[in-house]
Amino acid sequence: MRTVAERVAKLAPNPAHTVLRSLWPLVVGLVIAWFLQQVMAPALGPLSYKPQGEGPTNPAARRLRFGEQATSIMLEKSRDAVEAGLTAFHSPEKHHDTR
Repeated sequence: MRTVAERVAKLAPNPAHTVLRSLWPLVVGLVIAWFLQQVMAPALGPLSYKPQGEGPTNPAARRLRFGEQATSIMLEKSRDAVEAGLTAFHSPEKHHDTR
């Protein structure tokens, strides 16, 4: 009968194999990034933009503008709510001395 240490040593993975299995996602990611940079970017050409005064015609850009507007409205309402809460908390008429 073998000891536990002998069985564990036999089941331990090869360190070189473990390193290669850990590195393959990184290598695949680098290959994809290289492909996008070297092949796809030149094929798409330079990105054009519209001046700020004109509205976006691209649906994705319209959605982005809507998202920016919605975010600014939410921030404004949050700021108002916080200010109202702080004002109510610090107002003297809310705190009565009931002795």
